[in-house]
Amino acid sequence: MRTLWAFICALLATHIIGTIASAAPHLSWLASQGMDITTSVRLDAYLQAITGMLLAYLPLAGIALLIGFAVASFIVVRVPSLTTLGYALAGFAAMIVLMLILNTVFEIAAIPSTRSVGGLLAQGAAGAIGGLMFKLMKTKPVTN
Repeated sequence: MRTLWAFICALLATHIIGTIASAAPHLSWLASQGMDITTSVRLDAYLQAITGMLLAYLPLAGIALLIGFAVASFIVVRVPSLTTLGYALAGFAAMIVLMLILNTVFEIAAIPSTRSVGGLLAQGAAGAIGGLMFKLMKTKPVTN
């Protein structure tokens, strides 16, 4: 049960961070064009992105992270010292590979911000944070 809860939390963290990272460049561009992007507008846009991508981004990220964490689990069982790094890298790689596959399959950037290296790395960073959350939530607390 702990592993399932850890995965759900990691997936939600990846989804929230990834969608915010996807929306942020658009808001920055609008601001550069003279639009007044208040904190309220920014928060509303982020909330719209998070809820709007639930049916597309969340399931695909879930599949990618499931594969990545399964591979990482196989490795960290054999090399426990790599647990934290292993899950972070697994999340990073899972999201980068997912974005590259989507871009190849659709022949366009399915997530527009991934057209740039920075946008692609931001999606990887979202996966890495998800991987860290998975590791932290999966680890049993130490009791004295």
